[in-house]
Amino acid sequence: MGSADKMASGENRREGALGDNAISALRADFETLRDDIEMLKTDLVRTSRAASSAAADGIDRGADAVSDRAREAFGVARRAGAETTDDVRSRVQDNPLYSVGAALIAGLVVGQLFGRR
Repeated sequence: MGSADKMASGENRREGALGDNAISALRADFETLRDDIEMLKTDLVRTSRAASSAAADGIDRGADAVSDRAREAFGVARRAGAETTDDVRSRVQDNPLYSVGAALIAGLVVGQLFGRR
């Protein structure tokens, strides 16, 4: 081998060594990237679960608030109905003939409305 061949052979070895080092560095970077992606995936799952749990808690609180308001409204309506019933009962007891006359007229009106088809 001539000196030119020896020099070319030495350069090829250096390039091969540099190539091996570059490939090793790329492999290490790739492994690091793969680990980072796995950590991101784990964080995303954890964050999604936390957000889902927070949303479910918010829905539960909202449902409880609606239920409480519905209970209050039902209580108010029940009391108003009881007061109206007591008022009607009192008026009927105080004026029985008036109540019978009013019921008779109401019955005639309803009969006229629904009696003709």
